[in-house]
Amino acid sequence: FEGDSVLSPSGQLVISRIAGGADGGALGYSLRRVQYEPFGDNYNINIDQQVGTFCFSGAKANISYDERFFVTHHHDGEKSDIILVDLTDGSQYQITNMPPGSRALFPHFRSDGWFYFLIREGDKEYVVASDLAVQKLQANGG
Repeated sequence: FEGDSVLSPSGQLVISRIAGGADGGALGYSLRRVQYEPFGDNYNINIDQQVGTFCFSGAKANISYDERFFVTHHHDGEKSDIILVDLTDGSQYQITNMPPGSRALFPHFRSDGWFYFLIREGDKEYVVASDLAVQKLQANGG
Protein backbone atom coordinates (compact mmCIF):
# COMPACT_ATOMS: atom_id res chain seq x y z
CA PHE A 1 0.00 0.00 0.00
CA GLU A 2 2.80 2.44 -0.88
CA GLY A 3 2.28 5.36 -3.23
CA ASP A 4 3.12 9.00 -3.96
CA SER A 5 6.74 7.88 -4.26
CA VAL A 6 9.54 10.43 -4.62
CA LEU A 7 13.16 9.69 -5.57
CA SER A 8 15.98 11.32 -3.64
CA PRO A 9 18.29 13.66 -5.56
CA SER A 10 20.91 10.90 -6.04
CA GLY A 11 18.30 8.36 -7.10
CA GLN A 12 19.55 5.97 -4.38
CA LEU A 13 16.53 6.34 -2.05
CA VAL A 14 12.79 6.45 -2.59
CA ILE A 15 10.24 7.63 -0.03
CA SER A 16 6.58 6.64 -0.31
CA ARG A 17 3.44 7.25 1.68
CA ILE A 18 1.91 4.16 3.28
CA ALA A 19 -1.87 3.94 2.88
CA GLY A 20 -4.38 1.86 4.80
CA GLY A 21 -5.67 4.26 7.42
CA ALA A 22 -9.30 5.23 7.92
CA ASP A 23 -10.92 6.04 4.58
CA GLY A 24 -7.69 5.09 2.79
CA GLY A 25 -5.69 7.77 4.59
CA ALA A 26 -1.93 7.73 5.01
CA LEU A 27 -0.38 5.83 7.92
CA GLY A 28 3.20 6.98 7.47
CA TYR A 29 6.21 6.76 5.18
CA SER A 30 8.48 4.01 3.90
CA LEU A 31 12.08 4.80 2.94
CA ARG A 32 13.73 2.28 0.60
CA ARG A 33 17.13 1.87 -1.01
CA VAL A 34 17.09 1.87 -4.81
CA GLN A 35 19.43 -0.69 -6.35
CA TYR A 36 19.85 -1.10 -10.08
CA GLU A 37 21.91 -3.07 -12.53
CA PRO A 38 22.17 -2.83 -16.30
CA PHE A 39 20.13 -5.40 -18.22
CA GLY A 40 20.77 -5.05 -21.94
CA ASP A 41 19.48 -1.61 -22.97
CA ASN A 42 17.49 -1.30 -19.72
CA TYR A 43 17.96 -1.66 -15.98
CA ASN A 44 16.66 -4.06 -13.37
CA ILE A 45 15.45 -1.96 -10.44
CA ASN A 46 15.13 -3.36 -6.93
CA ILE A 47 13.55 -1.45 -4.01
CA ASP A 48 13.07 -4.42 -1.66
CA GLN A 49 15.45 -3.07 1.02
CA GLN A 50 13.46 -0.91 3.44
CA VAL A 51 15.77 1.35 5.44
CA GLY A 52 13.20 3.25 7.49
CA THR A 53 9.56 3.64 8.46
CA PHE A 54 8.07 6.84 9.84
CA CYS A 55 4.68 6.51 11.55
CA PHE A 56 2.85 9.79 11.04
CA SER A 57 0.54 10.90 8.27
CA GLY A 58 1.31 13.65 5.83
CA ALA A 59 1.44 14.64 2.20
CA LYS A 60 4.02 13.77 -0.44
CA ALA A 61 7.53 14.05 1.01
CA ASN A 62 10.59 15.87 -0.36
CA ILE A 63 14.15 14.68 0.44
CA SER A 64 17.02 17.13 0.97
CA TYR A 65 19.93 17.17 -1.48
CA ASP A 66 22.28 15.73 1.13
CA GLU A 67 19.64 13.02 1.83
CA ARG A 68 19.76 13.73 5.56
CA PHE A 69 16.20 15.12 5.93
CA PHE A 70 12.76 14.95 4.45
CA VAL A 71 10.03 17.52 4.72
CA THR A 72 6.26 17.29 4.26
CA HIS A 73 3.05 18.97 5.29
CA HIS A 74 0.46 17.44 7.60
CA HIS A 75 -3.26 18.25 7.53
CA ASP A 76 -5.01 18.52 10.88
CA GLY A 77 -8.63 19.55 10.46
CA GLU A 78 -8.78 23.09 9.15
CA LYS A 79 -5.02 23.69 9.17
CA SER A 80 -1.79 22.26 7.76
CA ASP A 81 1.70 22.41 9.20
CA ILE A 82 5.20 21.70 7.89
CA ILE A 83 7.15 18.80 9.44
CA LEU A 84 10.92 18.26 9.04
CA VAL A 85 12.32 14.77 9.74
CA ASP A 86 15.97 13.88 10.36
CA LEU A 87 16.59 10.57 8.57
CA THR A 88 19.56 9.67 10.80
CA ASP A 89 17.56 9.39 14.02
CA GLY A 90 13.89 9.94 13.10
CA SER A 91 13.62 13.24 14.99
CA GLN A 92 10.60 15.27 13.89
CA TYR A 93 10.42 19.05 14.00
CA GLN A 94 7.17 20.95 13.52
CA ILE A 95 8.19 24.04 11.55
CA THR A 96 4.87 25.89 11.58
CA ASN A 97 1.94 26.20 13.97
CA MET A 98 -0.78 27.52 11.70
CA PRO A 99 -4.09 28.82 13.07
CA PRO A 100 -7.35 27.16 11.92
CA GLY A 101 -8.19 28.16 8.35
CA SER A 102 -4.52 28.60 7.37
CA ARG A 103 -2.32 26.10 5.63
CA ALA A 104 1.42 25.62 5.24
CA LEU A 105 1.85 23.50 2.10
CA PHE A 106 4.15 21.91 -0.48
CA PRO A 107 7.64 22.16 1.09
CA HIS A 108 10.55 21.71 -1.28
CA PHE A 109 14.31 21.70 -0.60
CA ARG A 110 16.87 23.92 -2.30
CA SER A 111 20.38 22.63 -2.91
CA ASP A 112 21.79 24.71 -0.02
CA GLY A 113 19.60 22.97 2.60
CA TRP A 114 16.95 25.66 2.93
CA PHE A 115 13.39 24.71 2.01
CA TYR A 116 10.51 26.79 0.74
CA PHE A 117 6.81 26.29 1.35
CA LEU A 118 3.54 28.03 0.63
CA ILE A 119 1.30 29.69 3.24
CA ARG A 120 -2.38 30.05 2.36
CA GLU A 121 -4.54 32.31 4.51
CA GLY A 122 -7.97 32.90 2.99
CA ASP A 123 -7.40 34.24 -0.51
CA LYS A 124 -3.77 35.27 0.19
CA GLU A 125 -0.65 33.20 -0.47
CA TYR A 126 2.92 33.71 0.69
CA VAL A 127 6.18 31.90 -0.03
CA VAL A 128 8.22 31.27 3.12
CA ALA A 129 11.66 29.71 3.64
CA SER A 130 13.25 27.84 6.55
CA ASP A 131 16.87 27.00 7.30
CA LEU A 132 16.18 24.60 10.19
CA ALA A 133 17.83 21.69 8.37
CA VAL A 134 20.99 23.80 7.94
CA GLN A 135 20.88 24.79 11.62
CA LYS A 136 20.53 21.14 12.69
CA LEU A 137 23.54 20.16 10.56
CA GLN A 138 25.66 22.99 12.00
CA ALA A 139 24.63 22.09 15.56
CA ASN A 140 25.80 18.51 14.94
CA GLY A 141 29.11 19.57 13.38
CA GLY A 142 27.96 18.83 9.80
